[in-house]
Amino acid sequence: MPIDFYVDPRGLPAGFDKAKQDAFVAGVESQLEGSFGLPKAGNELVHAAITGMLLLDEHFAPDAFGFGDGIQKAWKETLGKTRSLPDATGNRRDVPNREIYDKVAQIIDRVNGRSRKISYQQFASVSRYVTAGADELPIDHEDFPSQVRIGLDRYVAGTPAFDSLSLPPLTGDAGSDVEIVEDNIRAVAAIYAAYQLERMGVVRVVDRISELAINGLLPFTAGAEGRALDKWQWEAEDRPNEAARYTVFGRVLGVAGADVSKEVVPNKAFEPTLLRFVSGFVEHERQFLVANIVDSRRRALTFNGEQVRRSGFDCAGNASLYGWGGTHFAARRGNALIAEALDILKLPQVQKAFGVSNPWQVVERVSASEFGQSPNIVKYRTLAESGKAILDLVAKHSKVWSANTGRPLFDEQVPDPANSARVVTIRGDIPPSDEAELLRHAQAWLAVSGIGDEQVEKLSQPVDMGYAPSVPTFGALAPGSGNGAAKESLEKLQQMVASGATPTLDQLKQLLPAFQ
Repeated sequence: MPIDFYVDPRGLPAGFDKAKQDAFVAGVESQLEGSFGLPKAGNELVHAAITGMLLLDEHFAPDAFGFGDGIQKAWKETLGKTRSLPDATGNRRDVPNREIYDKVAQIIDRVNGRSRKISYQQFASVSRYVTAGADELPIDHEDFPSQVRIGLDRYVAGTPAFDSLSLPPLTGDAGSDVEIVEDNIRAVAAIYAAYQLERMGVVRVVDRISELAINGLLPFTAGAEGRALDKWQWEAEDRPNEAARYTVFGRVLGVAGADVSKEVVPNKAFEPTLLRFVSGFVEHERQFLVANIVDSRRRALTFNGEQVRRSGFDCAGNASLYGWGGTHFAARRGNALIAEALDILKLPQVQKAFGVSNPWQVVERVSASEFGQSPNIVKYRTLAESGKAILDLVAKHSKVWSANTGRPLFDEQVPDPANSARVVTIRGDIPPSDEAELLRHAQAWLAVSGIGDEQVEKLSQPVDMGYAPSVPTFGALAPGSGNGAAKESLEKLQQMVASGATPTLDQLKQLLPAFQ
């Protein structure tokens, strides 16, 4: 039974489909028979070897300029010879390469078992490999079959047989898109919600209620409310205190006034990137709505979803960068702390003790009576709820912000090329349900933040946010890293600042090589 040769699709140029592959093989057969007097009948292995060599050498079009030179080169290669092992008299015979092809085909056939299929490229690659090493392992050497197996392994496990001019995927599922980590963003979202409830005073209020209860100043018995507050009081040492919580808020969210470790840079860019993303998205939706009403053909830059994609990438990248390491555990602890505090505030006896009917009124009543100021409950609750929802949606579509799929970010309706009287919908990367949810939370977030239309329009304009790393930086300029050059540079910079001298940009580049 003859061997069934086929074209290996690995690494082929885009568009080199089955029809073009068949036309290529037929074209090679035609030229070998017409120009070189080499019909396929009786020369199947030579034809297969030459076809594979042409593919390996990136000759894909039989009618292209230079293809004739390529096929002539491959044909001459099949006419080459190697030497056999010495016989009893010490003589060595010349072994035609075409004889090697027959031997290689037999061995591959045995290795493949019952399969009679071999790719052209595989056959040519293995034949070239064993031919190049025939001086050490001739065709009649006992280890020649092993040499063929090594050639097979090199072909199968190696890179594609030839390089393509098509650019490989750089982002998305097929690319190495690791600069944005979904779980990191979700951790930052939880910390953002915890911070807004911290500003509201949820934890501080429960702390004060617990103190009052322990001191016997509230009419609580040993029921559910008494046990919950007793547990809260005596487990205080196991919870991060307010200063420790604000250390996390300062590092991850860039909250001012927090005592942050000198080894890290507070995330001052978090609020601006989140604000620009939300503003850009809301402005995009507004312009889209206006365009539908007035049927305007003018498409402002902010109307383009790609600008929203860019601001989404900045927001997602920033949250992902500060979501590494301890941020995950801080988020879980903060979430558990808020959940426990709200469970206490929801207890009927606690609400009854302060003459209110819901947990938010407890916070308001205790804050006013004990701390002298009532917090803006609606503002902080909305910021916590909507802010976390926005960041969770950013995390959910983490692969979208840096992807180049060829689709719009959101669904778009465009005139039908076949009938201008009707429109067709182009599906976007983010489904309409998530777009609607994002819009609802974005509008609520902007409303309680006091961001007006003029600010939204201004903040939605494109800006260059600059480069931001995707993983934490450490080592070269980190304190205590042991890097002598970095230590010396930092000492010089400190001396200049201490003396009142302002370093120039060129001096900074010399002192801080990481910025060059």
